[in-house]
Amino acid sequence: MFFHKQPVVKDNPNVRMPLAFKLAKGLAVNTDVLTVLDTSAWKGRRCFVIGGGPSLDSFDFNRLKGEKVITTCRSFEFYDSDINYFMDSHFASYVLDKKLLKTPEENDKLLERWNEYTGLQTCLCPIGEIAMPSGVYVVRRNRTPGVYTDIRSGIYGGNNSGLGAVMLGIALGCAEVYMLGFDLGCTDKTHFHSGYAGERNTMDRQKAKQVVFAKKFNTVARYMLDVTKVYNCNDNSIIKRIPYRNVDEVLN
Repeated sequence: MFFHKQPVVKDNPNVRMPLAFKLAKGLAVNTDVLTVLDTSAWKGRRCFVIGGGPSLDSFDFNRLKGEKVITTCRSFEFYDSDINYFMDSHFASYVLDKKLLKTPEENDKLLERWNEYTGLQTCLCPIGEIAMPSGVYVVRRNRTPGVYTDIRSGIYGGNNSGLGAVMLGIALGCAEVYMLGFDLGCTDKTHFHSGYAGERNTMDRQKAKQVVFAKKFNTVARYMLDVTKVYNCNDNSIIKRIPYRNVDEVLN
């Protein structure tokens, strides 16, 4: 297990946490993604992590063919990634029960895509003994804040799926991690897809959440950059402490 010398600790960033890590109890009642994931296929590779920001409105996801790709939450609808990652332990149930989106038609289409998806549906391991639906694997949750470079030690998921997905890429040993759709500064649209049902999709709520998410990214950025190369492919993002790379230059 790798544990950063100066881990991010909520109350006091100068406090050193013990080397022993803490894995969530939910691992006991779920299937570990390590039972099906070939981790060697990721080591030394570059990977692309797909967020949900509206900057991806016109992006051609077919350009990512042949790359290692981690989508987050609903982004799997638009590309057959290697892994789709989410941290909300209820996400899969909402999809399967057709309760995630606003209309029956949208939920039917989402469920159809869920069933067609060929990658690994993965959730950050619940803290409690919450069992995931069949076909959903769990990524070990390390409850000690830090940046881990060995997936067997779990990942620190932070407070949003995007951050957790980047941590997953690092834990899988990727040499470079490219963040697409990590805008976190919505103005007239919250996502490049249709968002979510209810108040979770209101503009004010999204703006407030994204400020909190960006703050977490900016806090942990230097720790991630100490262990691998991480780039944000949106120069208008409010995540300012992760260096920018133009995705066209990266993919060409």
